[in-house]
Amino acid sequence: MQKTIVILLLCIGFFVPKSIADWNQLPPNYILYKYNDVYQRQAHNAYDYGHDWISNFDNGIYNVEIDIRNHNPYDGQQDWKVRHDAHGGEKNICGATWNQSFKVCLQDIRSWHDQHPNHFPITIVIDKKDEWDHDDDRKPHNFDWRLEKELGKENIFRPADLKADYSTLREAAFNGAWPTLRSLLGKFIIIITPHESWNESRKYANEKKAAEYVRKQGVNALAFVCPRGHVDEIYNIVSGFSYEDSGWVVCFNHKEDQINGDAGYGNGLRLRQAGYILRVWNVNSWLDYNRAVHHSLANFIAVDNPITNSYVAAPEGFYGSGIPPLLPIVGHPMMLK
Repeated sequence: MQKTIVILLLCIGFFVPKSIADWNQLPPNYILYKYNDVYQRQAHNAYDYGHDWISNFDNGIYNVEIDIRNHNPYDGQQDWKVRHDAHGGEKNICGATWNQSFKVCLQDIRSWHDQHPNHFPITIVIDKKDEWDHDDDRKPHNFDWRLEKELGKENIFRPADLKADYSTLREAAFNGAWPTLRSLLGKFIIIITPHESWNESRKYANEKKAAEYVRKQGVNALAFVCPRGHVDEIYNIVSGFSYEDSGWVVCFNHKEDQINGDAGYGNGLRLRQAGYILRVWNVNSWLDYNRAVHHSLANFIAVDNPITNSYVAAPEGFYGSGIPPLLPIVGHPMMLK
């Protein structure tokens, strides 16, 4: 009897968070699931006026978005402007005095991390609004330098960590290589979304921003890329990417109104079977949220002010492992190579 009590205490101690800010409001055993098997709220434009920014983490929301733009005052400084719309200077609540640069926004996150080192994995979506600026130290390697300096490379789960010994990132995802949330405690996952104007004539140019990042950084990249994508591109060449660069894509970024199309149930199921991550944004109602979860099988549902929004139902959960494996498709060599 005495031995049994000791074992139970050890088990309970292992799963109980170190602070109320760690993993609060999450379903039981949530951290035992893999990163791509769960769905979570994401704070859309978390840095902006009227939003909650770092307090999201204290309220069980561990996924935030930051919009970055090129800006002349930061020429030569490997830094970016943080603002949602295109015109004007900084517009954000980063730092003690607000209206700061990308660097300071990352420092806010790092400061919270240092106070809660055993935190639930934090996903940071960087919406890249402009092209890479090749004249002013805002190239892909400058972006990674800034991430490493402010967040620490050792704290980032990188594409190379997922790829491991597989030939491509796609092969790793297809074979279920995503780690459990428990193994990612204390880590950051960075995802680049190339800003979409939702003008089809601009789609190719927008996706090229993500393609250029993986082409230049490759196995050294600190961030995953998440283009708009289409279900037909899961194993094929992604628009704006080369054949080789497409092998680094294991995430799609869909607007809510695509749920009946690219992000519909059948296509969401195919993405899950392939091991992809799906983010759905522009979720503005209770119906949108439930469709993103139950219809799209999305992993990240981006909503404004998720702490207080009344339409966020079933905020976190998991899809389970009862999905049958997708059989190899003839004529899609990108699946494994």
